[in-house]
Amino acid sequence: MVCVVTMIALTSTLSCAQRGRQRIRLETRDVSLGRLPSDIVWETIAVSPDGRRVGYGARSGDEWRFVCDGDRRDGYDRIGVVYFSANSRRVSYPAARDGKEFVVVDGVEGRAYERIAGARAIFSPNSRRVAYVVVSGGQFSAVVDGEEGPWSGFAMTPIFSPDSTRTAYWAGRNGATWKARSPSTVVVNGRDGKLYDDILNPTFSSDSTHLAYGAERDGEWFLVVDAREVNGGYERVDHVGFADDGATATCNAQRTGTPVAVVGDKEYPSAHSPKVSPDGRRVAYAATRRDHQVAMVDGVSGPAYEHIRTQGFSPDSKHLAYSAVRGGRSFVVVDGREYRGATDHVVFSPDSKHVVYWALTSAGFELMVDGVSAGAYDRPLSLDVLRGFRGLQFVFDSADSFYAVAVRNGHVLRTEVRIVEE
Repeated sequence: MVCVVTMIALTSTLSCAQRGRQRIRLETRDVSLGRLPSDIVWETIAVSPDGRRVGYGARSGDEWRFVCDGDRRDGYDRIGVVYFSANSRRVSYPAARDGKEFVVVDGVEGRAYERIAGARAIFSPNSRRVAYVVVSGGQFSAVVDGEEGPWSGFAMTPIFSPDSTRTAYWAGRNGATWKARSPSTVVVNGRDGKLYDDILNPTFSSDSTHLAYGAERDGEWFLVVDAREVNGGYERVDHVGFADDGATATCNAQRTGTPVAVVGDKEYPSAHSPKVSPDGRRVAYAATRRDHQVAMVDGVSGPAYEHIRTQGFSPDSKHLAYSAVRGGRSFVVVDGREYRGATDHVVFSPDSKHVVYWALTSAGFELMVDGVSAGAYDRPLSLDVLRGFRGLQFVFDSADSFYAVAVRNGHVLRTEVRIVEE
């Protein structure tokens, strides 16, 4: 049962004149999605992307149960990570019983195997398809839409392209295992690619037409885009991604012991975490300068910090936000302005006027908008179907309103915030 717990309005005296912004006040409403039991297993919990459903595993002694929307299913020996589909209507989780593991999708148990690798089963962006990896006799197989792929010494959970038509996963071949991963390949829609000694981070572009990953052969790492080695000569490649244009691949790399930020065919030495603005005209990255780091935007250096993690540009490409650490204190920095207590996830509003983030405090977390607190919580929960604290934390349903989900005093709360400019 969903009930309204509190409704509070917080008025700010913070002026955002430095960035041409008005003072704001926040109208905040917390809606309870239910109270969590004391025996919840936190590693299993998930919140649907619409912020209205909660699913998790709980354990009492050797007995596990699955709970979602207040309903429960008992009789499990173990439960893995819960996942919701992008449309929030479907739910999956791996489970174990009598020495076998299986995936449960929308309440229906699938075929039992020796193990479900990674303890997860993911949905495609259109919510219609399901993928996971199974283990039997020490061999791995990627299962997509109920069909087993080739068995091998290891396989990673497949990813779907944004349009849900393509799948890709990294797998071993010719006797390769997780500990001895050569040779391995990226399998796209069931077809093997080139063989490499190691592979990292297969990633689709936002328009689903390109696939990039890092690959190593004979000690040399490459950035591979659409099966073509476009950059090479590296000692390492990771954090592979694409710019918003869907065509420009980005990554962190290393050459002769020095980090390199790669954007398309351009390299930025002593740098990491490259970002490209939505209009494709601006590039930002974190650069190392002896004993400190600075944010570089269009070739211009920002203030010095001990560590910087580049976040990204605003939708209108005019502003850059990043998280930084100095003197043991964390900040969100937006166009040079510091906001206190930041974590690693910052979101611009759709109109690019505001930034939202979680601030870590001695007592837990505060939900912040432009440095103004919308409330204190024990811990935030991810709304991202790919999970992780750096996953989706905030969803805007208009230019001035958004929601987040967090826990306070054992209750899961959907926090709805309206930003009012004064």
